[in-house]
Amino acid sequence: MSPLPMSVSTLSGPSTLTLRQLASGEATLEEAGHLSVSVAPGQWEELVGALESHGLGQAVSVEVHGEAPGDWPTDAQLARLVALGCVELRVPWVMELGEQRAEQSAHFVRLLRDCTSHRLRVRWRGAALPPIAPWTLYHLEPPESGGTPELDEAARRWRQAHAYGRCYWRAGPGFMLVKDRREGRSATQFLLDDAATRSVFEALSVPKRVESLDTEPEARKALADLQEEALVLELGPWRVALPFRMRCWPVPFIAV
Repeated sequence: MSPLPMSVSTLSGPSTLTLRQLASGEATLEEAGHLSVSVAPGQWEELVGALESHGLGQAVSVEVHGEAPGDWPTDAQLARLVALGCVELRVPWVMELGEQRAEQSAHFVRLLRDCTSHRLRVRWRGAALPPIAPWTLYHLEPPESGGTPELDEAARRWRQAHAYGRCYWRAGPGFMLVKDRREGRSATQFLLDDAATRSVFEALSVPKRVESLDTEPEARKALADLQEEALVLELGPWRVALPFRMRCWPVPFIAV
């Protein structure tokens, strides 16, 4: 299996720059082989623009700051950040994933899923809370710790059970194939070859409230089937697809 990029935290280099400092050109290749940048939620386009403008060619660690989680980078923004050298995303808050913060949790799960797809390391603390079945998230970037003594054991189990490629999808002509080898269930493949199921699955690539989804009988059945197989996470009124898109095949690819 191809190794993850080296964590920036293992390297020596300059202190963390603000986005304004980066945009003004204060970072130079002569300073170090990597860069650490601090951004607020929602500043992702500005970060992409600053990195593109300077073309630094350095490994980039992004530290998020603020009083509370906000907008996370989209899948397209993550792809651009990775292409520009981003190797890790550092999250300062303890993320308790559950129905009490359903919207926030659904969006963070989406972030973990897309970062897993792009092989972008997420350094975060937290765990899944009931009624989420913990094994449904074990294929995603695991927490470094629980952040609190009450969550540390759940976080440890997540790290122990995690392996890349445990639940992913790939597309073919007119179909989508999901392969599920998550800890706690038998290895299974799902062929999403009908239009209603593919439409619901694709719609939930970003979190949505259930009332905003297609209400046609075929779509409602497709959603129920995806939820039953734990391919869609249900968090209060929010729904989000769980398998990540396989973009980075391990070597050998038969490992997944």
